[in-house]
Amino acid sequence: FAVCVLPVLFVTARASEGQVGSSGFGQFAAICCIGLLWLLIAIIVNLIFTFATRGIMLNGEGALTSIGHGYRVSRENLVEIILLALPFVLVYGVIGGIFTVANFLGGFQLAIAEAGTAGITDTNFWGFLIAYLVYALTLIVLGTWQSATFTIGYLQWTRDDPDDLFNFDKLAPTLRP
Repeated sequence: FAVCVLPVLFVTARASEGQVGSSGFGQFAAICCIGLLWLLIAIIVNLIFTFATRGIMLNGEGALTSIGHGYRVSRENLVEIILLALPFVLVYGVIGGIFTVANFLGGFQLAIAEAGTAGITDTNFWGFLIAYLVYALTLIVLGTWQSATFTIGYLQWTRDDPDDLFNFDKLAPTLRP
């Protein structure tokens, strides 16, 4: 909140005093505020969606009631969810950083070696493609692990009986009109 409000208040105060020649900084601050607000909304919706889909699949809830269920699970277990998500955020950041650095250094070295050629070379293209495939496969494995971890966490947060944690007999397929 302070990241959004303080720059706007600063620019508004300076503009009212006539000290700001253009509103470029104000526009930048407004765009940053909108971007941060959009990010916050996306995180909240993603959090609710994560547990709403598990409510549909594992508890047999309806689509609209699962949204309330996802919100309730998210609100009641927010600290545990944050602690469960932190290692994944760190691992995603490290993998993304490694991929970015590897592509930057690889592209920089190829650009120096092929300074006389114009455009993208086949070596650049295939090197990037192989690096991207390794990156994508790593994210697929990590995404599967993350989904399984959050599903087990969801089951622990929503099931009363620990012996009933992996009992899915009540999820027999039923047709609903």
